Amino acid sequence: MSRAYLTPLVLALALAACGDRDTAEEPTPTIGEPGETEEPVSIIRDDVRAEAGADLVEEEGPIRAIIGFPDGGSNLDDDAVAALEALLDPEWVRGEQTVYLWGHSDTVGSDAANFRAGEARALAVANFLEERGVDRERFEIVSLGEGNPAQPNYLPDGSDNVEGQRANRRVVIQVGDLPEPAGPDAAPVDGSEPTP
Repeated sequence: MSRAYLTPLVLALALAACGDRDTAEEPTPTIGEPGETEEPVSIIRDDVRAEAGADLVEEEGPIRAIIGFPDGGSNLDDDAVAALEALLDPEWVRGEQTVYLWGHSDTVGSDAANFRAGEARALAVANFLEERGVDRERFEIVSLGEGNPAQPNYLPDGSDNVEGQRANRRVVIQVGDLPEPAGPDAAPVDGSEPTP
C-alpha cells in the first residue's frame, strides 16, 4: 500500500476511535436558590492549618494616600480636603507611628522652585493633619521637588504632558514603617516610578 493512502487511513481510524467514547453528558453545576449561600471552603488541609496555628496572622500594611495639587500651588482644594478627611482614623491619629509626607512637583520652573513647591505642599498637608490631632513630632517631611514623577512631564514629541504634570503635583502620605530597601533597582518608597 502506498504511503499516500496510508496517512488518510490512519487519520480516519484515529477519528473513528474518538467516536467510541461514552457520550453521557457531564453533570451541569447547579446554582443554589436565591438567598442561599454556601460556606467558603479553605484549600488548606485541616492538618496543615492546625500545624501552622498562630503563624497564620494577617498583617496590615502601612496606611498610604496620595493628595493631589493638580492646579499647582500649595492650597488644599476640596478634593484634597475630602481625601484627607477620609484618611483620618482615630487609631492612627492618636498613635505613635511616623507619618511620612513626600512633597512633589512637576518640572515647570527651576529645580529650586520645584523643591520649594514640594515642601510647601507637604507642609500644607502636615498643618491640616496637625489641626486634626496628629502630633507634629511624628512628621517626616521630605520634598522631592520634580524628582520621582508619577507620570511623564513631557510627551514623546517634547510638548508638555498637562495631565502628567497635574498628577505630579502631589503629596504622598504613609503612616507606618518604611519597607526595607530591596536594592538599587527597587521602586522608591513613596510609590513613584524609578527615574532612569
